[in-house]
Amino acid sequence: MMPAYLFTYGTLRREFSNSFAQQLRQKALWCGKASLTGQLYDLGQYPAAVFETAQTQLVHGEVWLLTDFGPTIALLDDYEGTNDPTPEYVRVLVPVHLKNGETLLCWAYQYNFSVSGLPLIAHGDYWRWKNE
Repeated sequence: MMPAYLFTYGTLRREFSNSFAQQLRQKALWCGKASLTGQLYDLGQYPAAVFETAQTQLVHGEVWLLTDFGPTIALLDDYEGTNDPTPEYVRVLVPVHLKNGETLLCWAYQYNFSVSGLPLIAHGDYWRWKNE
């Protein structure tokens, strides 16, 4: 069975009020705050994450259980542009660590272009970065 969990680290987090974040809240159950290994970068209006298990830095976000996986993930794929001819993001399966110590295999959107020259968000928390 395909995992129905989604890790969000940017504009789909609960702190944001855009229409896609609102739709996610209607179509999924919030499981908690979480993190995974990788690096987070600032693209201006939204972040870019690169997930690397050998990395010691963390990307912070949250995990959602998609209650109607097919239609919801299709909506989010559209939002993230994964079906574009040269997609900015690709959806990948990654191990994510919940604050309670549990590890879940989750879908997440990884940046698909070079991060060279992009501002690194060293603490890995996009909401915090936007509010500093």
